[in-house]
Amino acid sequence: MQKAIPINPKGIQIYQLCSSLNDKTDFKFCRANFDKPQILDDPIQRNLFNIVWLKKGNARYQIDFKSYELNQGAIFFLNPGQMFQVESEEVQQGCRLAFSQDFHCVETHHKATACNGALFNNVYKLPYIIPSEAIVSELEHILQKMLEELENPDYGHQELLQSYLQSFLLLAVRHMNAEKNDDDNDFLRNFSFLVEKNYRKFHQVSDYADLLGIASKTLTKKIKQYHHKTPSDVIKERLILEAKRDLYYTNKQVKEIAYDLGFEDPAYFNRFFKKEAGVAPNRFREQSHAKQ
Repeated sequence: MQKAIPINPKGIQIYQLCSSLNDKTDFKFCRANFDKPQILDDPIQRNLFNIVWLKKGNARYQIDFKSYELNQGAIFFLNPGQMFQVESEEVQQGCRLAFSQDFHCVETHHKATACNGALFNNVYKLPYIIPSEAIVSELEHILQKMLEELENPDYGHQELLQSYLQSFLLLAVRHMNAEKNDDDNDFLRNFSFLVEKNYRKFHQVSDYADLLGIASKTLTKKIKQYHHKTPSDVIKERLILEAKRDLYYTNKQVKEIAYDLGFEDPAYFNRFFKKEAGVAPNRFREQSHAKQ
């Protein structure tokens, strides 16, 4: 049986479950309870899926190059590779769950809570929810059961942790479904999923219209109705976002990024990036690193 390793800095409880094959983190539970609000000195592991619940305190985070002012109660969800920076943070109580794709993402999981589902496929909407009072106590109960299992592991340890994680995610999805508005319809989600899956190879609206089995004009009309953007805008924004992530996190040459994103001509990619982002790729990299 694999046991989570407790790490206990002052005011923080951390448990980490590592893979027996490569010693990489499979699951991590972190709970902070400080006497006074302070910075949570436990960096986000960007190679994992992260759930962060700011229970008491305030924070300003930059997620995928957009700033979000969060107050107590917010729970946000991050995919591996999403850009995350702390601009300011005063946490008194908070909780973080992090897990690998092997730990949670299997085909048998419900599609809404899988790692490409409504919670984590969130580059097209706000990356957080504010849970209602009705489910806060249920979420707290799940976390408490998870903590008890981490402190006293027994037979089926990992399987039980996975079931608690699944329960937490299902409750979050229920809340999201209860709060959803006209923008959150099946057609928009299907289009967003297709863009997420194919943006590296398909850059034209007609490509996605073909995948959906409709005319390009129909696709444009539907997306503008629900998203107040054109399909072309959505595709361009996704390409720019991934380019920014690569420029921020990697040392790839600009031409390599261009080829990875499906651009045959690096010079055209440079012009495309500058038009959409306002600066040339190398300049964006310099500015981003200067802010760190």
